[in-house]
Amino acid sequence: MNFLLIIIITLFLSGCECQINIKGQIISNSTGLPLEGVLIDLKRKNVKVISDKYGKFNLEHFGGCFDPLIQITKKGYKPFEIKFSNSDNLNTYKIKNVSKWYEYPTLFYPDSSDSNYSLTGTWISQYSRNFQIKSDSIIIFLDEENINKEIESIKKELQTKKQ
Repeated sequence: MNFLLIIIITLFLSGCECQINIKGQIISNSTGLPLEGVLIDLKRKNVKVISDKYGKFNLEHFGGCFDPLIQITKKGYKPFEIKFSNSDNLNTYKIKNVSKWYEYPTLFYPDSSDSNYSLTGTWISQYSRNFQIKSDSIIIFLDEENINKEIESIKKELQTKKQ
């Protein structure tokens, strides 16, 4: 009887084992160059790796089946967070997207000839959001964390659209 119980428990536990293997590369969105020293963290599993000089990483975890959530961080860059899911042989990816409102120090007039149309601020994403899936790996493009540069870029884009 004990032998049968051990076999049943072993079969049950082996049926719940999964292997998570996420390979990828981290690239600077502004320069297109690989980023070394980026922290890739498999959340809630205490598994962390660092990207190499080519921006490449390989994150592995053996254990119970779950939908992996990874967070990617590097000083000077916006973080990136993605959750992988697979149901009915359909892969889905959910990225974190949180924006924050930034007020301009003075009113901004996108069209200098129209003083009736002004803006007081803009929404800016707090997370990097650009990624690609290529065959068996993910390429993540991290945005620099430079709010002033981003605000100026948004202003220039608005002025270009008005002309």
